Amino acid sequence: MIVSTLAIAVVEPTLPILMHEKFGATAWQQGLSFVSMTLPYVVGTSLFGGVGNKIGRWLSAILGLIIITAGLATLPLANTQYLLIPPLAVLGFAIGMVSSSLFPTMGYLVDIRQLPSYADAYALADACLCLGFLIGPAISGAIFREIGFN
Repeated sequence: MIVSTLAIAVVEPTLPILMHEKFGATAWQQGLSFVSMTLPYVVGTSLFGGVGNKIGRWLSAILGLIIITAGLATLPLANTQYLLIPPLAVLGFAIGMVSSSLFPTMGYLVDIRQLPSYADAYALADACLCLGFLIGPAISGAIFREIGFN
């Protein structure tokens, strides 16, 4: 959960700087670029809720992490702001895959342990999300400053 959150948390603070410096993108264009992640995220969560049941939630999550890696690897290859849309869409879709696979797994783990602690399980999952959003911008800023976006 932390790794999938890191993917977006690393991109969010650095991509607008790159878009401004490399493409001369205005503030609304920078914000609009993140919209290309929203619809694929919704599709990914909706689709892989059922697919994760069929192929296995762990496999679905691992496939999502592999696709996140591909999306992050292709993001620096964009040479126009419009070419940023496909990798961002891939990221949104894959993060949806991971989320829709791991949140039900948390509930399942509570079920098999026969403990009435769903709140604890989902609080732990939310804490992982928050930790990813804490670590991501901190490391991405340092990396961006030292070696650049690529």
